[in-house]
Amino acid sequence: MDYCYSKRNMKGNTLDRYLHMLKYILNDAFERGFHQNKSYKSSKFKGENVVATKIYLSDNELDKIYNNPGINQINYLDKTRDLFIIQSDTGLRISDRKNIDEVHIKADGFYLRTQKTNTETFAPHTERTLKILKKYKNILPKISSQKFNDYIKQVCEKAGITDNIEIVTNNKERINVPKFTLVSSHTARRSYVTNSLLNGYSPQSIMAVTGHKTEAQLYAYSCLTQQQKAKIKNR
Repeated sequence: MDYCYSKRNMKGNTLDRYLHMLKYILNDAFERGFHQNKSYKSSKFKGENVVATKIYLSDNELDKIYNNPGINQINYLDKTRDLFIIQSDTGLRISDRKNIDEVHIKADGFYLRTQKTNTETFAPHTERTLKILKKYKNILPKISSQKFNDYIKQVCEKAGITDNIEIVTNNKERINVPKFTLVSSHTARRSYVTNSLLNGYSPQSIMAVTGHKTEAQLYAYSCLTQQQKAKIKNR
């Protein structure tokens, strides 16, 4: 586990999830008689549950990356920025955005079956998504998830999204890091949920797009403060 923390820079929650899956496999193998080692059942065989730092990009920050002329001049950053905007404007998961084909694109939005839940979803177009689709003639560029997460940090740094954010490390140390270093593909979907709630859209209308089953799940996914949640619920 030290290797996962120090060499792979893995978060405690991520390691705990992987260990849970590994325990399931080891337990099944034990019951089938493939081994007799019970050390995996130790209470120490787990990761540390750390409250993850959730961030989102505000409407103003999304405008900054969309309208930054310097990003337009670097091809791989230009494409990454456009794909991020598609997600932040529609709430699509990266797995679904990567599967978008011309057949999924209609005049009013994206119609597709989600990969994670295998359910039909509809995400309406925005002015920006329409411009991006026109730019690529409805054939969106392909970028691997790893490269996407690397490139989007460069996009945000170039756009000046450099405010310090406090995070808790695996060693439970509190440190400040530039906001752009925390941005990933998940940030786009969180931005959609958070901005939609702040802009007055009803939880039900947002859930119809994102696929969250309950308002509790939706609010937990958002980056709203407790005060903001209370104000929205009391509208």
